Amino acid sequence: MIRPIPARIAVFGLLLVAGCKSPWAPASIDWVRFNGDDQVDVEVTADPEPGDPVSIDLTSTTGAVVIGTATVDPGSGPVGTDHVVTVLVDEAYAEEVGKVVVSTDAGSRGVEDHTLQQDSADHGLWVRTLTSQGAEGEERTDTFTFELFTVGDATVSDTDQ
Repeated sequence: MIRPIPARIAVFGLLLVAGCKSPWAPASIDWVRFNGDDQVDVEVTADPEPGDPVSIDLTSTTGAVVIGTATVDPGSGPVGTDHVVTVLVDEAYAEEVGKVVVSTDAGSRGVEDHTLQQDSADHGLWVRTLTSQGAEGEERTDTFTFELFTVGDATVSDTDQ
């Protein structure tokens, strides 16, 4: 007669297996910056009406090539405003970019990083909605910095570049 496995042993076994690294799991990804220092200012205002979108050209690391655009819509509004952050990478570079992060610098409130979501049908489109935080009536200028990343080449060392 086969006896059932006690629950605590089954749970321990599952935890043990879950903690093991699969030989098929990818190694850690070495993300390398793909764009320059691209920023827009977003106004947090006491005015209840949202402002027009703000956009910027995204450039290559040297600033010589435009590789896409970034937009924050609306570009201003009171605390609690939902801002749709959109990055559109030009088709020629869309497959190169594997990660997009927007850093929001709200002055004394600090800096936060937000990873954008890639669209499943358009690999050059990245989107995320961010809500401005703060006290009612607070006014300030937040800086949104856009960082695009590509997977680094593990075969190239720092001395080779």
